[in-house]
Amino acid sequence: MISGNINFYGIPVAEVKAAGNNLKLYRLNSKDKGFTDNLYKTLDLRRLYPGFNNLQYNIWDEVTKMALKYADNNGKQTLLLTCNNSPCGVANYSHQTPKFRLNYISTWPVNVAQKVPYAGKVLFMELFRQFLDKDCYSMELSALKYAPFNAICKYLSLGFIPCGGDNYQEIMRANKKNISNSLNNLKQNINFIPINHGQEINLTEHLNIIL
Repeated sequence: MISGNINFYGIPVAEVKAAGNNLKLYRLNSKDKGFTDNLYKTLDLRRLYPGFNNLQYNIWDEVTKMALKYADNNGKQTLLLTCNNSPCGVANYSHQTPKFRLNYISTWPVNVAQKVPYAGKVLFMELFRQFLDKDCYSMELSALKYAPFNAICKYLSLGFIPCGGDNYQEIMRANKKNISNSLNNLKQNINFIPINHGQEINLTEHLNIIL
């Protein structure tokens, strides 16, 4: 249950059972800005996952903040991932034919020093599904070179190809063929159950968080 005076609504997108956990995906909108702003304030990434340097924590924190901040931005879509009813990830994306862009993606533990298995991959599965349903020819993202968890290597494994950048970030893109192949590979290991035509529901009484 969410404790506080904030109502939170979301549209269920998918359910996943993985590594003994129940993962659920929700699509947010502008009505959830109060929730996303307060959710960010509750996250203490240094406590949740000790061991990184200050630069890595600063990058992780900024990406998470921006992903949640833009939940209310017109033209951008935000996905919230939960693990056993606790928020554990967020992705923010936009599409304008012919391009589809992943603006921000971040996951975090729900228990100290324990990453949520498959959290990032589950978010990417839905992003890939959304991309393949659009008339777009490539998905683009900016991978931060000094971010924790070696993001560039993970994106390479998902079919993204470096296309330039600078000292701080690598622009990466994937075409429909690579994304389709990656989605099929992910489906072999993750039982991803889409919820078609999900109706907006009040999640205030279902999520485990104090705002």
